[in-house]
Amino acid sequence: MLQKINFLPYRDLQKQDQKAKFKSIMIIIGVLGIATVFGTGYVYDLNIENQINRNSFLEKETLKLDEQLIEVSNLKNEIKELEIQRDTVYALQNNRTQAVELAEMFTRRVPEEVYLTEANQSGNRFTIKGIANSNERVSQTMRNLEQVQWVKGVTLLQTKSIRVEDTSLAGIKSYRTLFEFSISFDRVVEEPKSSTNKDPNKSNTTNNIST
Repeated sequence: MLQKINFLPYRDLQKQDQKAKFKSIMIIIGVLGIATVFGTGYVYDLNIENQINRNSFLEKETLKLDEQLIEVSNLKNEIKELEIQRDTVYALQNNRTQAVELAEMFTRRVPEEVYLTEANQSGNRFTIKGIANSNERVSQTMRNLEQVQWVKGVTLLQTKSIRVEDTSLAGIKSYRTLFEFSISFDRVVEEPKSSTNKDPNKSNTTNNIST
């Protein structure tokens, strides 16, 4: 006769063991899921923070570059102002030297019996007008000007005879012949070393020199 064995307690234990394993697996999966979510969020937050830091760094560097560009622009403006001041000083010195040279030239090169009545300047071109006792004196004036080192292009623009009353003889009315003349010449100017100076011949300003 066979003995009956009750397997129910074993099956209950087996079911409980399976349930416990299932719960453990679910807990592990839940923990891993939560860890994954938090880990992913942390990575995203870290990437966002890094990007924000990079953007902030780029903005700071951009501001530095802008400031440097402004400094460079200011330096360029200062250099231009200094060049303008230098050129102005050069022009003033040149004008003073020119006035002295002209006065000395007229004193030494204008012969006797020649009287200058007007002198005009346009850039480096000069025009002088005067009265001479003869055409020979006019020619001599031109030859004297041609001997000046910084003078070139001496040209006789006009000469004409005029009659004026001679007052040298008291009580006697008489006339004498004089010659009005107009002569032009160019002044040779030494160009400054700077390439920023303009050609003085292109100046449209006309200066009058009192004599």
